[in-house]
Amino acid sequence: MFAYVRYSDGHKHIVPIEDIKKFDPKNYKQNYLYLVRWENTFYQAQVLLIKETREEMEEELANPSKRIRTAKVLNQDDEKEVFETEKEKGALKKKNKTLRTAEASEKRKTLLKILEDRKERKREAPLFEMGRPKNTDDRSHKFSDSEEEVITQKIREDLQRKYRSMKKKKQELQEDLEKCTNKCAKLEKEKQDLVEELATYKSLNITLQHNIDEVLQRAFSKKGPSFLSRPSGSFESTPERSDELPNGSEDNNDTYEPMRLYEVNGDKIHIGDNIWIREEVWKKIKSAAKDSLFVKEMAVALWGTATLKTRSVSGKECPTKNSSAKPPLTPSKLQVLRVCFSDWLKQKEPERKEREKRENQVGYYISQKIQDIIKKENKK
Repeated sequence: MFAYVRYSDGHKHIVPIEDIKKFDPKNYKQNYLYLVRWENTFYQAQVLLIKETREEMEEELANPSKRIRTAKVLNQDDEKEVFETEKEKGALKKKNKTLRTAEASEKRKTLLKILEDRKERKREAPLFEMGRPKNTDDRSHKFSDSEEEVITQKIREDLQRKYRSMKKKKQELQEDLEKCTNKCAKLEKEKQDLVEELATYKSLNITLQHNIDEVLQRAFSKKGPSFLSRPSGSFESTPERSDELPNGSEDNNDTYEPMRLYEVNGDKIHIGDNIWIREEVWKKIKSAAKDSLFVKEMAVALWGTATLKTRSVSGKECPTKNSSAKPPLTPSKLQVLRVCFSDWLKQKEPERKEREKRENQVGYYISQKIQDIIKKENKK
């Protein structure tokens, strides 16, 4: 039985399977490297094809319609399976070295032959100078050496000049870096001072607000309980909408003397400008969790849903709708709502700027409530 093998250097040959170490013809791999004998030494090779006789192998190889594929060799981790002895390794290295030496020798011979041919053609040329002095080559060689020294000197000087320039630039960059570092340190210190100053102003602002609250509490405590001194436990429950209209507001100006803000009389509470609402409704309004809920519920308590749907906040004509302008809300009641909302915000937000920002949303919240009432009426 014969095998068609391909050595690691690319040569292919037909060998008997007895020349292949550890080879099983019934179970062999084309992507595996076996040790195959060549003359008296074993080399790595792939087994591409096996046949019973050499004639069958040659007939198979001579058939142009059949192409023998060469599989990609996989990495073999176990080096002992490929090289059984150090002697075989050395023989493989020696063969490769011999082949490289032979190729280099052949190339050298070819180049020498080409050089000799060119020299011969140059001698036979009619313009070839036979009597040229021998010292010409020496003088030209000396001239080329001096020329080379000049070029080297120029290159050295150029490199030295570039080095000095780079060194100077580096020094300038270091100075700039030091200046930037000092400037950053100075700015960082100024920032720290500003942060401390801001913290001081904030602390003083809070202290001032507490002092103002105490002064107001003392002023109102002479006449009766004030809104600021009332417990805040009623702010926990979820608000419910109340459609009741206020009772006993502007019609009883002659009967009632000027009343204190948030004074309780029976089951009603005074919220400003002689406007009274039921204390139960006021507690629900105060318990609102959001600004919008407080304003909307307060608007319903002051005007009622029937009045709100026919009014607008400013009384101006809407630019996006083709409808006539609605009468504005009562200015005095709107002012009462703003005052109550401001007092309620003081219990929630200690920062003045933030309170002013939230107070500016009163008109927007009332407009939302009016639109909600109109949409609800249209669905019926």
